[in-house]
Amino acid sequence: MTQKAFKEKPFWKWLKDNSLAIQTVILVAGLWYAAQTLKLNVKALNENNKIASANFVLGMVKELDRPCYDSITTAIEDHPSNYPLLNATHKKRFHRADIEDYIGNYETIGDLIRDKVITEKMAYDELSYDVEKAWCNGDVQRVIAEDRKADGIESGPNAFFSGFELFAKFSLSKDHKACKDIDKE
Repeated sequence: MTQKAFKEKPFWKWLKDNSLAIQTVILVAGLWYAAQTLKLNVKALNENNKIASANFVLGMVKELDRPCYDSITTAIEDHPSNYPLLNATHKKRFHRADIEDYIGNYETIGDLIRDKVITEKMAYDELSYDVEKAWCNGDVQRVIAEDRKADGIESGPNAFFSGFELFAKFSLSKDHKACKDIDKE
């Protein structure tokens, strides 16, 4: 086909005259498709993150249900906040390390909430009562205060057990309670 014959056909002339517009339409359609694909991928990623968050929280619940925590959990949850936990020659009480180990689980959860790795709601739904009771216990508060004093950082995000504090205070606030209210349950 000669150059002159090409110019004489109306379709080819129209295509040549509108090639920029056609390219623009194709580009816009491609960008729209890419945006829709990205949107679906972000949604899938968010769903995967929720599943991972739930699995982690459920794993922590399982961890706290281990037999090694049965006695300290019972001592905290079945008694008022002034119930002594620390070993003062009574064999059924606990050492500082036992308390620190137990509340360290809530510390981990609180740190992950702070870093937005797990959701507050999932942690709250599974562990709010447990964390509130532990936080409100007088001996737990003493252990935390002594650890913070020894470290020289008594408050803020770098203080010992600040994640535990964050999680406990969030749970208490969501329940519209203070520690004095927990003993009434």
